[in-house]
Amino acid sequence: MRKKMVLVLLSGILGLSSSLTAFAAPRTMPDGTVFDAEYYAQTNPDVAAIYGTDENTLYQHFMNLGKAEGRKASLNNAENAAPKTEVRIECLTVDLPVFSPEVTAQNSILVPVVLEPTDGQYLCGANVVTRTEYTKDGRRKDYSNDPIYLALRDYIVEWLINNGDDESNRSINIPIRFVCRSTEDSLYFANLANNLSIDLNKSDLCKNKTLSMATAAADGRWYITKSFGYEELFLCNIDYWKTPEELFNENIKEEIPINPTTGLPAKEDDSWISEDGTIYMLISSC
Repeated sequence: MRKKMVLVLLSGILGLSSSLTAFAAPRTMPDGTVFDAEYYAQTNPDVAAIYGTDENTLYQHFMNLGKAEGRKASLNNAENAAPKTEVRIECLTVDLPVFSPEVTAQNSILVPVVLEPTDGQYLCGANVVTRTEYTKDGRRKDYSNDPIYLALRDYIVEWLINNGDDESNRSINIPIRFVCRSTEDSLYFANLANNLSIDLNKSDLCKNKTLSMATAAADGRWYITKSFGYEELFLCNIDYWKTPEELFNENIKEEIPINPTTGLPAKEDDSWISEDGTIYMLISSC
């Protein structure tokens, strides 16, 4: 019986492989998403069985349904996905806002997650905006399969659609609260907020404004480091006078040199030698 089951499984895989058409290499779609049709078809055989293997058809499925369902557009997106174990629903003290699948799917199109090495430029907080590492676990990640991320994103997007042109609105009162009981909890929520602020600032929703996100004590008090057990919330402030691009260019010109070796804004401890033999080292990027 065991051998028979293995043979059936292999037969199914071979049957799928032989039905795939010739694919082009992964390519960047008009909205900036890197989409690999072959990877998408092979990792989602249920989709390929219904929609076939045409690249444009599979891409439309990903944008309309697949992304909201947690499917990945390419191997790179999958490798940089936030692990499902990082979802900390048990930390929440209120229910997540509820949005229809149609709204969530539409917002996934409005705010696509495309991981790029220069994404730190969109982290428009108090520190230099070119940073891409925020905490000790803080790589740029794809949280679009995380229910807290989705509820937080959908709430902010719907708020921006309905209120985002009123410059008297300087902050968004988000009805999502939580309690951290460990350093890992704190890093999770802080990094989720940072990654969402990047995704929002890269989208067309923020062409004329900048969002700055963080976490803070719900009662407004300042607690000492590693003090846990108090209720926290997500802060989202709006700056209508500078775009993310303007903030990035301002900080680059005033604070951060370009590392000629990488062609990217220099990060702390970067060093390089100029043509005249001068040695440069960036000591601090704060």
